[in-house]
Amino acid sequence: LNLNPMKLYYFGMLPGRGEPIQLLLKHAKVDYEFVAVSREEWPELKKSGKFDFEQMPALEVGGKILVQSKAIMQYLAQKYGYFTEDPMEAYDIYWWHGGFEDLIMKFINFAYIVQDEEAKKKLKEEFFSTHVPHFFKVFDQKLKPNSQFLVGNRFTLADFVVIGWWRGRTVGDAEMYKQYMEILKSFPNLQFYLESNYKQFYPQIDICLSENP
Repeated sequence: LNLNPMKLYYFGMLPGRGEPIQLLLKHAKVDYEFVAVSREEWPELKKSGKFDFEQMPALEVGGKILVQSKAIMQYLAQKYGYFTEDPMEAYDIYWWHGGFEDLIMKFINFAYIVQDEEAKKKLKEEFFSTHVPHFFKVFDQKLKPNSQFLVGNRFTLADFVVIGWWRGRTVGDAEMYKQYMEILKSFPNLQFYLESNYKQFYPQIDICLSENP
């Protein structure tokens, strides 16, 4: 019995940057506690000084608070065997992580940063007409047909990042999910990878992986 399990702090609603961390921890069968933070609780917790950069997700390990989702994922991947000592495989892992991070930032730009409604509408149209097809094409070309793994012959940090990202698409805005799916049909390698792994990690597709969805 682990009397001092890890604690993962994140918003307890839809999946986000905390989802890949949970995927990795669950796949590694790590005992941890998910601390669901509400939108109402967050301002006070943010000002408490508990988390560097005043950001979540945050992972408490042995009394130490880890922040920055990329750094947390790197720590966990190395601790539980989801990284590699091979330099080219390491490059490929970071290639996937960085590529999806670039796509995520383009989404965040119109979804959260830009406030002008007309500008948001234009950026959203550009996101689905230009950026998503471009990124999906590059990802699809990187994958072999019927690939279960992004790098090598086992799950790595990259898989949890990508599958966690896709989880957020499936339970978020229904209209945008339909747009993603329509584009994905043109990229069979990526479609196979996402759909097959989604069924594996989320067998009950209407239930969030989080203990506190």
